Amino acid sequence: DLPAMQSSQFYLVLLGMAIIWISVLAMNAPENYDGGLYYFNSIRWLNESPLVLGLGNLHGRLAFNQSFFSYVAFLNIHPLFGHGTNFSNSFLLLTLLAECLFSLFKLISPKIPTKAGSIHNIVAVFFVPVLIYLAVYKGLSSPTPDIISSILNILLLIYLLQALEESTSHSASVSRTMIFFVISATAITVKLSNLFYVLALCLLLIVINRRSLFITPKQGIPVIIKLLAVPA
Repeated sequence: DLPAMQSSQFYLVLLGMAIIWISVLAMNAPENYDGGLYYFNSIRWLNESPLVLGLGNLHGRLAFNQSFFSYVAFLNIHPLFGHGTNFSNSFLLLTLLAECLFSLFKLISPKIPTKAGSIHNIVAVFFVPVLIYLAVYKGLSSPTPDIISSILNILLLIYLLQALEESTSHSASVSRTMIFFVISATAITVKLSNLFYVLALCLLLIVINRRSLFITPKQGIPVIIKLLAVPA
């Protein structure tokens, strides 16, 4: 079918352009002020030393509890020796951008069912300019937790809207809820300022899926605390 093939080619062209563009931005010199202040120091400590007790006494910012630096330090392996900082944010941003562009593809493709025009696909498309802004103005080549924090927050919102629109079985609801809470716990460990936003979304998800999860209103808060504590 010619229209379907053209829309598929359109998506692949957009994705290819995004890969090249983000790769170029990721190889720029780091410009984030906090990168020199403590980002690179924290990552180097993680790469070269075991857990050092009292490291925060050396510099207060080295005591920040941000799991993102562990992820960046892990990427400093072959063949990325010393370049995990370039790959960390760019890879995650490109992954979400590809998903948002695919939502655009589903909206314009003539062979996609009516459900493709659902709210979560439309919202995902509207986040494309936000992701472009993050790539250009938030220092994609720097190991800043701000970008991954924004990515996780966007992902959680899209995921919540999808759960709101789709009714699933008990087992599917449990799986979806567990994945949602793992991402939520990750967002909190990346940046503690995400706590209240994440709690609000988790509460909404529990309310939405309360029947399929067999959860009463009184059990809501304890369930949220347990589900966030386990992955964290």
